[in-house]
Amino acid sequence: ALTAGVVGGGWIALDDSKQALGLRRSVIFWVQAFPIYLHYRLTEELVKGKSEEEEAAMYNALHDRYAARAVQLCMRLGGYFYKSAQIVSTRD
Repeated sequence: ALTAGVVGGGWIALDDSKQALGLRRSVIFWVQAFPIYLHYRLTEELVKGKSEEEEAAMYNALHDRYAARAVQLCMRLGGYFYKSAQIVSTRD
């Protein structure tokens, strides 16, 4: 099967080869994950000068908002993304 999509402002056609599937998964990941990343980076700036309790509350709100979405994304994409999520989730 042939799939067409927009990447970087241009159209690309992808077949079902392993390379094309990997590219497709990468695009799906970044389209979904980048807004989450940006929200965390914004919060990183917003917590400067706040108490530890306020900082924890702000980050916990983000975790509550995005945890299920991140799990679903990694489960959907499988393989590398699933394993990477397992490793990242164990960071302290």
